[in-house]
Amino acid sequence: MVNQIVSGRKNIKDLAYESIKESIISGDLNPGEVLTEEFLAKSLGISRTPLREAVNILIRENWIVKEKSRIKVAPLTKAELTNLFLLRQYLEVLAAIQAVENVTPEFLNDLKEIMNKMERAEKLENTEEVVKLGSDFHARIIEQADNPHLKEMVETILEKIKRYRHIGVNTVSTRSKSAVEEHFTILRAIETQNSDLAEEAMKDHIKLSQESIKLSEKIEGNEDNEKI
Repeated sequence: MVNQIVSGRKNIKDLAYESIKESIISGDLNPGEVLTEEFLAKSLGISRTPLREAVNILIRENWIVKEKSRIKVAPLTKAELTNLFLLRQYLEVLAAIQAVENVTPEFLNDLKEIMNKMERAEKLENTEEVVKLGSDFHARIIEQADNPHLKEMVETILEKIKRYRHIGVNTVSTRSKSAVEEHFTILRAIETQNSDLAEEAMKDHIKLSQESIKLSEKIEGNEDNEKI
């Protein structure tokens, strides 16, 4: 499903691009799903010219792939997952270390508030909210690192990872609860300004997150899932 767009200050091409990309990230458009211009144009309520411009951008960014005369949603693959999480680990560990160096009461209060909400969401079994709050938690750490270049790189990687994170908490029944505990461990390390513990906690969390996603049947190239 792709939501119909409402024109505003942005041009139609940009709105179409954002709407289709969000549908891919959220899973409303499934990995490998074949798309047609007719379906997309009708869903978005636009003509085919701005649609084609939007689709070409999505193809360049690998959200959509073109195979002969067909276009389809890019698949989720084990290789891409491994590469993305390797980059995420290096970048977010650095962000955590730099955030430890910049700890303020306001920063800690923000993290605690997020964690209180996340804990409540987990108890209500609201996995989508847990994922959202997890993103907020990491974004706040990245912001506190006060490194614009790092932030730009991490945000690029995390946008791609969003597709994978949504399936992670739905793959293992206990993943949501474990993720909350891991975030609390990161919070304690930052609160005590222990950079070594923050590095270790962030590495462990990202590794466990990746492992839970690898179990999903939606990931292509998972012939060895039974060994995990």
